Amino acid sequence: MSIGSYQEHANNIDKYLANKTFYNMFKKDDICRILDHMRVTIDQACLLLEQSKGKLTPLELFETLQHWKINFGWNADKAAKISLLLSDLLKAPFFNEYIRYFLKRIVESYEDTAKDAKKKSKTNKKVTQENEQLKRQHQIDAMQMQSYEQIHKTNIENLLNLQAEIVAVKEREQKLSKLVESKDYEIARLRVLIGNSSDENEGIKKILANTSNEIEQSKSFSTHQEIQSPNQTKSSKNAKNSDNLDPSLKAQLTSEISFLNNELVKSLTELTKYKVLFQAQNAELENLKAQLNKVDENQTDDKFNDEEIDVLPTSP
Repeated sequence: MSIGSYQEHANNIDKYLANKTFYNMFKKDDICRILDHMRVTIDQACLLLEQSKGKLTPLELFETLQHWKINFGWNADKAAKISLLLSDLLKAPFFNEYIRYFLKRIVESYEDTAKDAKKKSKTNKKVTQENEQLKRQHQIDAMQMQSYEQIHKTNIENLLNLQAEIVAVKEREQKLSKLVESKDYEIARLRVLIGNSSDENEGIKKILANTSNEIEQSKSFSTHQEIQSPNQTKSSKNAKNSDNLDPSLKAQLTSEISFLNNELVKSLTELTKYKVLFQAQNAELENLKAQLNKVDENQTDDKFNDEEIDVLPTSP
């Protein structure tokens, strides 16, 4: 049989194994040559071993195995099946014991692997549960952190608003203080003006008193002249009194009396106006003082509120 024929039979081995004619068609040497031209898969290995029973002796089977080039994928059931078939077909105590030992170790390894897998599965399940719990806790912590940040932001805004209000109150207080100082200055000036008006009134009164004295002196002088001339007639008395008063002096006195009367009226009018203005300024000053006291009370309340805000919980 040529090399090309061996390759062709190797390509068609699945067909021979399917109809179970492989060992009927070829002898041991031809089987070895065909196996040299192929790689045995795990399915082909199972079929070759199963169909060799009764066709090849254990020694012939061992000789054919020396020509196998395997192309196995991992399949635990088929690998165990191949091992059992070899143990049964080779009929050699060493191979039987070795294969059985090998199978036993495979089973033990599989059981250990299964135990490890179960243990790892339990561990993985526990880790998964812990991860889920940690994830939920992380979400809760994130929500709490967000709440703390919002509270902290609100506290900062409140503090800034209170600070702005305190600054505004201080500005109003400064303005009110300046206004009170201005009003105090105006009241002091009004008091000086009222004092000056009183001094002027006193001066006017003195002038009026002096004028009245001069008039009385003039009248006394006229009476004295009448006593010295008791025999004169009434008409001549009047003429002499008129003659004794100088017309220019009489006009001057009349003018001074009129001027002083006008000044007195003017001073009294101005004094009345100053008194009304002084009363209005006093009322306004009292109002300003009341506002200033109210501002002080508000500042005290703000300080108390600041102390309360200082003890608010801050964000972690």
